[in-house]
Amino acid sequence: LCVYHNVNSFIKDNGAGSLILDTNGLGVKFTKSGLSETLAYFITDGACELYHDDSKKFTTDADGITVDKAVTVDGSTPEIRLKVTADTQSHRIRLFNAADSQVARILGDPDGTVSIQTGTSGAENGLVVKPDGAVELYHDATKKLETESTGVEISGTLSFGDGTGAG
Repeated sequence: LCVYHNVNSFIKDNGAGSLILDTNGLGVKFTKSGLSETLAYFITDGACELYHDDSKKFTTDADGITVDKAVTVDGSTPEIRLKVTADTQSHRIRLFNAADSQVARILGDPDGTVSIQTGTSGAENGLVVKPDGAVELYHDATKKLETESTGVEISGTLSFGDGTGAG
């Protein structure tokens, strides 16, 4: 192990094994000069915390992770996969915003159904896509259009741009 300073300070592992930081205390903390800001904190038998400008942004806990504010997935084909550990095929997705009474959700159920829900007083279906089956469109939580194996079922009036319609 080499510890030295030129313009930068270095801790360099020259050994064949791993560099191990071992503590029997509360944890290991990385801070800015003078302890003025926390950069990272690894708590013994507990959380790992990562900071940006002394503001905690990423934390692990017994249930998984917590991210403050936003996760940005970037790239030419960004994707988020949420699935059951042992299941290599299906993905259960629950992405939603439920601030106050405003609801916006994209749900992927284990049976393969995908739903987009919105609403101002709870979740209402807007679009439901069923595997190997129907696509359903809703207006104010009422199904208005559904695809079937023989065509389309419409509830209400079908209007065209020229003013004609059927109902």
